[in-house]
Amino acid sequence: NYPEIERFVHIPMEPKSYPQVDPGPNSILVKMDDRDIKNLVENMLRDIPEAVGANNHMGSRATENQRVMFQVLRVLRDAGFFFVDSRTTNYSVAEDVARKIGVPATHIDHIIDPPELPVDKIEMRLLDYSFSARRMPAMIINCHSSDTTAEILKKNIPALIEYGIKFIPVSVALERKQKWTTQGGT
Repeated sequence: NYPEIERFVHIPMEPKSYPQVDPGPNSILVKMDDRDIKNLVENMLRDIPEAVGANNHMGSRATENQRVMFQVLRVLRDAGFFFVDSRTTNYSVAEDVARKIGVPATHIDHIIDPPELPVDKIEMRLLDYSFSARRMPAMIINCHSSDTTAEILKKNIPALIEYGIKFIPVSVALERKQKWTTQGGT
């Protein structure tokens, strides 16, 4: 129904707090061998044939592991996907590995609705980040699928558009961010 919306494969990956915090079924774990990682990611891509990109769910341990990220990103490269790192750790190697093997990659700039945040704070974060995005070539703002967040977006997006905020596909944001970075932006 929304052809301008890009679909993603949201890949569950091992967090540092695993097994106390479980990323869910079919998660990429650092103890897995390369073939298992490859097969798991290929199956995820097959499950969402209209997807164009992927990002990680959790993954603070997995995205710090070069071997794991190489296996994940190699499958994405071969499928013509791009990758958006959720940046669940400051030590992620995902973008570096992606760059080395030719996978277009970037990261989420902000999350508007982290767990336990009150509704008024979610709305304020959406507005603050949206207006600060006007000073950048692109900003990727992530949110979770919930009725609360959907209502906040529904209420605020028309006004943000009136104020000149443009909502673009993630692939376009990725291109703009990469171009800006290669031209010396920070």
